[in-house]
Amino acid sequence: MEYRRLGESGVKVSVIALGAMNFGLNPDKSWIGPGLNEEDSVAITRYAFDQGVNFIDTADLYGHGVSEEYVGKAIEPFRDEIVLATKLNAQMGPGPNDGGLSAFHMVRACEASLRRLRTDRIDLYQLHTQRFDVPHEEVLEALDRLVRDGKVIYVGCSNYAAWMIAEARGICARRDLAQFVSVQPRYNLIARDIERDVLAVSERYGLGVLPWSPLAAGLLSGKYHRGEPPTEGRWSVYPYNERFSEITDQQWNTVEAVVSIAEARGVEAAQVACAWLLSRRAVSSVLGGANSLEQMKTYIGAAEVKLTGEETAQLDEVSRSEFNPPWPPQLVV
Repeated sequence: MEYRRLGESGVKVSVIALGAMNFGLNPDKSWIGPGLNEEDSVAITRYAFDQGVNFIDTADLYGHGVSEEYVGKAIEPFRDEIVLATKLNAQMGPGPNDGGLSAFHMVRACEASLRRLRTDRIDLYQLHTQRFDVPHEEVLEALDRLVRDGKVIYVGCSNYAAWMIAEARGICARRDLAQFVSVQPRYNLIARDIERDVLAVSERYGLGVLPWSPLAAGLLSGKYHRGEPPTEGRWSVYPYNERFSEITDQQWNTVEAVVSIAEARGVEAAQVACAWLLSRRAVSSVLGGANSLEQMKTYIGAAEVKLTGEETAQLDEVSRSEFNPPWPPQLVV
C-alpha cells in the first residue's frame, strides 16, 4: 500500500481509503442501497486494515449514525493506527437545532460522533456540505474551538465550491483559526467539473483532494454496457435508472476506453478508473465505498495499478469536454 501526505499536513494516509457510506441500514436513503449489517461492515473494515488501509471516512448522515457506530466497533483493536474521518451537517433529530452548521449544533454533533465512534478525538472532521444560513465565520470558529479543545485534530470540507474554500482560507488566516487540510469532492472520469476551479484552489492552498464516487456510481466498473438496460447495481434503481438513458456517447466512449485498458493489463476496470484519479497530483486518497468484501479487494488492488503516460493521456482525452478542460490548466499568453 502506498501512503501520501494529507495535503500539506504531516499525517500520511493510504491512497485507498475505506468509505463507509454503505454501512448501516437507512430506509430514508434507499437509493444508496439496502446498507450493510454490522457483521459485514466490521469484516470489511478489518480486512481493509489488514491490507494496509489506514484511512476511514464516514459521516453522521450515513445510516443516521449507524455507520459511525459500526466503524467505531470495527476499529477498536487498532484505533490509534487509523486516521479516522467523519463529517457533519445532517439533520439528526426533529428539533430546529438538530442539524446544520450552527456552532450550537456543531459542538453537540461532534460529541455525538465521538460517542458513536468510541473514541476521544476525530482525526479529520469535515463540513459535509456548504451552508448559507449560518455565517461562515461562526462555522469556522466552531471548528477551531473543537481543535483547541482536543476533540478534533484536522479539519476539512466536502462538496465545497472553490470560492467558499478561498473565503474560508481568508477568514481563518485573519482570525488565526485552524485551516482546512482537505476537500472531498465528487470526482471521476465522468465528472471532471472540479478541474475548472476546485483542483486549482486545492493546489494553491495545499489541500489534499479526497474524491468520492470514483466509479461514477459503478458506471466505470465495466458492468454496464451501451444499449443494454441495467439489471443490477446502482444504475438499476431510482433515481439512477431514470437517468441511464441520458448517458452520452462520450461518456460511453470513456467507459469503453477504461475497459479496454483494463483488459489489456489484466486488471479490473474499476482499478484503472481509480488509478487515473491517483495520477492527479492533488489527490491524497481515493474513497472506496465498498458494499462487499470483493469490492474492497478491488479498490485495494487499484493501489498497485500505475498507468503509463500514454494511458493517462488517452483517458484524459476521451473524457474531456467543454466542461472538462485540460488539466493542469495552461496559462494562455
